[in-house]
Amino acid sequence: MNSKVSIFEATSDLFGQRSIWRYLLILFLSLATMSEAKAEDLDEFQTLRARIVAVGDVDWRLTSAISGACDSGGASIGVIIDSLDAYPADTQDKAARSLGLGTAPQIAHVSLDSPAHSAGLKGGDEIRLLNGQPIEKVVDTIDGVSTAHRVERALSALSPDQPATLNVIRDAAERHVTVVPRKFCRHSAIVAPSDSVKAYSDRSGLAVTTGLLDHVRSRDELALLIGHELAHVILYDFFEAQDIRAKAKEDIADSIGLRMAGCAGFDVASAIEFWKDFDKSRPLSFLPSFSHRKSRVRYEALRKASDDLRCESLVVEIAAMRAA
Repeated sequence: MNSKVSIFEATSDLFGQRSIWRYLLILFLSLATMSEAKAEDLDEFQTLRARIVAVGDVDWRLTSAISGACDSGGASIGVIIDSLDAYPADTQDKAARSLGLGTAPQIAHVSLDSPAHSAGLKGGDEIRLLNGQPIEKVVDTIDGVSTAHRVERALSALSPDQPATLNVIRDAAERHVTVVPRKFCRHSAIVAPSDSVKAYSDRSGLAVTTGLLDHVRSRDELALLIGHELAHVILYDFFEAQDIRAKAKEDIADSIGLRMAGCAGFDVASAIEFWKDFDKSRPLSFLPSFSHRKSRVRYEALRKASDDLRCESLVVEIAAMRAA
C-alpha cells in the first residue's frame, strides 16, 4: 500500500453513465492484480462490483456538489445498473449466484441522498417497467452492448425534475416506485483494466485504473483524485479555448477537485496525504515534468487551499469558467 504512482492524462471515447458494463469483459482479465487485503472476504465478482460502486458513488457525490454549473442536459437518479449479459458467457452462472442476478437488469447500488434513495429503491431490485413500458422495449437494441448500459442510457435520457415510474421486483413482490431524476453533468466515470496506477479524462468522462484502486487507501483519497479528473471534464472546453499551459491546467484541476471533494463532505485534510510522498515511489521523479509539478509542491498547495474551500461560490466560479 506504500507504492503510489499516478499519471493524469487525456484519452478519448469515455462516454457512458456511471456504468458497470464498460470494460467488464476485459476487467476479468485483470482480477489477478486486485489487492488481497481488499478482496479477502469477497469473491471475484463481488470485488469487481465493490470497485465499480466505489468509483461511481464518489463520482455521484462530487457531481451532485457542482451539478448546477453544468448545462449538458444530463439526468440521473443515482443508481448503478448491472445485468447478466454484461458478463462473459462462461462466467454468467457464477456471477448470477454471487450477485443475485436474474434475467432482468438489476440495480447494483443506490447512492445515498439520491433520487433513487429518496424514492425507496434498493440494491438488488430488478427493473421490469420504466414509465409503464417493459424495460426491454424502452431500451435500444445494440449488438454487443449490455442491457445494463442500455438501461442506464434510458435513465440518463429522462427529463430532470419530471417524475418517472419504475416497476421493480423485490423479495418476489412487484413494487411501483416514482422517482424524480436530478439534473446531472453528463459524463462517464468508469473503472479501466490496467496495472498502471493512474486516472485520466477527456471532455466526455473519466477513468480510474484497477492499478490505482489497488493503492488508494480511502474514499477521501479517491474523491480527491476523481475530483481532479472531473474538473478536467467539466472545464475541458475552457482549458482548450483559453490555451492554458499544462501545469496551469493541473493547478486549476487540483484546486477545483479539492474544493469539490471538501464541499461534497469528504475529508480533504486526510485526502491530500496521497500526494505527500508521491514522488518517493517514482524512480525517475528527479526528472522534470512538462505537465505536472512535483508532488510535494502539489501537496503544499493543496494543504493551504484546504483552509478555504469557498463552497458557497464554487458552482458560480465553475459556471463562469465554462462560459468564458
